[in-house]
Amino acid sequence: MEQIIAIDIGTTGTKTALITRSGEILARYYASYETRSQHVQVEQNPEDWWEAVRQGILAVNAYVDKENFCGIALGGQMQDLILLGGKRVLAPAMLYSDTRAQAEIHAIEKIIGKDRLINMTGNIQDASSLLAKLLWLKKHKPEIYHALETVLLGAHDYIAWKLTGSTNTDFTTAATTGLLDIKRNTWALDIINALTLRIDILPYLVPGDHVDGYLSNETAASLGLPPGCPIFHGSGDVGTTTLGANAGEPGTTSCYLGTSGWVAATTENVLADPECGIFNLRHPDPAKIIQVGPMLLAGGNIQWIVENISSFAEEHNPYDLLNAKAAAVKPGSNGVIYLPYLSGERSPFKAPEARGGFVGLSRETKREDLYRAALEGVAFAMRSIQEAITGPDVKLKSLTLSGGGAKSSLWAQIFADVFHCEVIVLENAEEVGLIGAALLCGKALRWYTGDLLPLELLKVKATYAPTAENIPRYDELYAIFRQLYPALRTSWSALKTYREKH
Repeated sequence: MEQIIAIDIGTTGTKTALITRSGEILARYYASYETRSQHVQVEQNPEDWWEAVRQGILAVNAYVDKENFCGIALGGQMQDLILLGGKRVLAPAMLYSDTRAQAEIHAIEKIIGKDRLINMTGNIQDASSLLAKLLWLKKHKPEIYHALETVLLGAHDYIAWKLTGSTNTDFTTAATTGLLDIKRNTWALDIINALTLRIDILPYLVPGDHVDGYLSNETAASLGLPPGCPIFHGSGDVGTTTLGANAGEPGTTSCYLGTSGWVAATTENVLADPECGIFNLRHPDPAKIIQVGPMLLAGGNIQWIVENISSFAEEHNPYDLLNAKAAAVKPGSNGVIYLPYLSGERSPFKAPEARGGFVGLSRETKREDLYRAALEGVAFAMRSIQEAITGPDVKLKSLTLSGGGAKSSLWAQIFADVFHCEVIVLENAEEVGLIGAALLCGKALRWYTGDLLPLELLKVKATYAPTAENIPRYDELYAIFRQLYPALRTSWSALKTYREKH
């Protein structure tokens, strides 16, 4: 049976898996690395990514059938500024969450105009934009800026460079940066020239199934793999997880429930209104668009509940205990609503000052009511994001749920009831990024066609149908939920001012 190695270079660590053509995962490995944060500066060492990838390949290659090994598929975190000069890294990578370029984004808006920026890039640009970071680099680190030969824009771009020497980026990753003219699928040269930034350092744009190159004899020997095997560039993580969650074709929608989360839907070539907090990203197939509504903290809300409200933090399976307690509470949490905005929010409204809260507490409220309210509150917030993408009158036929939160059968049922649709949980719900990278690789190898998971890769663990009696109850609560965050915006701003003063 043919095999490939799929690699997902995440923000906290790298997943590596050996996957057969039929979708069976034969071996897995995970390696973590350090993030260095100082105020608004957030950095990682790209060599740490490489070491994690090297460890992963060495860990799984004992299971590799050398005669049937067909290549390596990549994917990973996006919107990283990786600075290369010759064969070396000139400085730590600035991650997407690095917002040091506040002054620069204001200068860019004055020079270019906010509306023109949005119209050309398809998204609202802020200090996390690589456009702003390049301007920051030019101003504050001119010696590095002038020594640059290439910038790469995602962690998997860097791994492809280490493996093949290629200097490519995919369209999904490029669309996060503020550097891509999203309508033309070319670099936004008008903007880049107006800011007098260097064009010569930009990588080549490639689709997700592009072959970047082939393993040299030396590199293959160091990794224990056959020489000459192809390296498939893959896509930034939103692209691979959307494909891996079976939402890669128009009309399909998925929801990712990790520490953070998002709702993603593929369209033919339709751009959403970014003022609603929706991001427009190019699909790994650059003829399509992925509309993404991010949620800054999804499963992280439940982690906070476990650590600060429950008595389960020291237990072996704290999340199982929380789910068991929450399942004993009737839908609606006895009139308690949870606002899941502990870290602020980006979609369907942009409010970094927003904070979480329980509304409807009474003397009768019990801890298990709070547990269930937190699960329901995240589902309500995700529905509000879905409606910003598809419109409030569009009812989904199905929703694929992935990420660690998909392991909770109670949460999946709550999603089915809140969204009024069948919820599908895949067998490898925490590894959809790896599955999506494998799909892109399989397309290039002509194992599969299209951007929906073929039967070989579509391994459904469970499906959840909405419970008819719960739908009106949740609709009533959802309507109240939607009234709360606009009503509290003034209070959130006042509390933000208070925190800054004290």
